[in-house]
Amino acid sequence: MFRRGLFGIGFVILMSMTWLGFAHDAAAAEMDFSVEAILDGHQAERGNTYFDLLVKPEETVMLAVRVSNHSDTAKEIGVYANTAVTNDNGVIEYANDNPKLDASLEHPFSSLVAVPSQRVTLVRNETKRIEIPVRLPKKAFSGTILGGLYFVDETDSGKVQDSDEGVQIHNRFSYTIGVVLRENERKVEPDLKLKSVKAGQKNGRNTIFIGVQNDKPEILRNLVLSGQIFREGGEKPLQTFRKENVQMAPNSLFNYGVSQENQAFQPGNYLLKLEGKANGKTWKFTKKFTISKDEAKRFNDQAVELEESGISPWLYALIGAGVLFVAGFSFWAGKRARRS
Repeated sequence: MFRRGLFGIGFVILMSMTWLGFAHDAAAAEMDFSVEAILDGHQAERGNTYFDLLVKPEETVMLAVRVSNHSDTAKEIGVYANTAVTNDNGVIEYANDNPKLDASLEHPFSSLVAVPSQRVTLVRNETKRIEIPVRLPKKAFSGTILGGLYFVDETDSGKVQDSDEGVQIHNRFSYTIGVVLRENERKVEPDLKLKSVKAGQKNGRNTIFIGVQNDKPEILRNLVLSGQIFREGGEKPLQTFRKENVQMAPNSLFNYGVSQENQAFQPGNYLLKLEGKANGKTWKFTKKFTISKDEAKRFNDQAVELEESGISPWLYALIGAGVLFVAGFSFWAGKRARRS
């Protein structure tokens, strides 16, 4: 059933920890704050621990959450209402409070919240109930509006302490509670489009970025992308790639990076053949793209641990000069022999 399968991708309540800096020795830290969704009659199905709501146009719904401080010191908890996007790893992400949104997204979740970010102050061992009003669009919408309430410990945020043993770890713990808004249970079929192919870099490695779009208001689950890159007019692929278990948020773009590892970009014209498969449906695309001389030089100059090409230009020049010398000598020797 649609509701039961929705968060099989691991999105019930997500917990993450960000490490700022490095440490010589780090002791395990305990989670000293927690959040809990307070669910009401709007829930489409009971038993979920996230907000899965059936709503009406122009309705205002209150998302109530219980936030608890389990420590002996006061805490500042940042609260963000974030729109779900697809990150560059092919995973639905809810923690980015300022993502680049796809042009096909008509109703970002963050735009429905009057105050998309706030701070909650908790004294030692205090629990507070907070309410976040969500105002639905005037016009009826189809499919799903997907977002998340992101809670992060911002007590002494960004503070890094020095010691004789080096920089100490500063832990920032966070939770995300999912929010699914629908006006009915009619399912919208997700779709896949190939939007762009271009050269770039990721983590200092030359990379071909393939931009694929889910332009429908529905999650595209368990997508498998596979394909090949050819020199234009060539029959043998230069590179073959495959990525499984991609999850795409509604109305979002996934920039799939095909790493060139330590290889230099070669300027020229290329052809991408791409196939996508999900839920028994198959999409096939072909697209030409070009890597200019300026692009190749710029990215190659910036790339890390780039392998040297097999033969340098100086060696090509030396070989050419040798060929000309041999040809000239042969012509001179033949002419001299005829005279004799």
